[in-house]
Amino acid sequence: MTGECPPAFPISTVAIVPERLRAEQGGFRLSIIEPMDEAVHLDHLKLDVVDRPPGVSTTTDERFTPTGPRPTGQVLAWREVIRPARAAHDDYQREFQTRPAGGVEQRPV
Repeated sequence: MTGECPPAFPISTVAIVPERLRAEQGGFRLSIIEPMDEAVHLDHLKLDVVDRPPGVSTTTDERFTPTGPRPTGQVLAWREVIRPARAAHDDYQREFQTRPAGGVEQRPV
């Protein structure tokens, strides 16, 4: 696939954790931004609320896949986090950190 771009996939899903929402004058205001240097063409927006029991975590299937199956956007739920026994290596045989200094976990999907 040298010199080619993957086909456009115009659907994105984003999980917003409750800690990131604040009530403002009886409602919520969401700001939609594009963090990349790209134009945003937004013609449809849908907000789904997921009520989950205590101890259950959720996110959406939103991953980057240049080839293979596209992300579905469906809600994924789990009770127990299973940590990898060891980290994977990249093309340069550098080992990924499971918890880098910034606190963001990097795991293959």
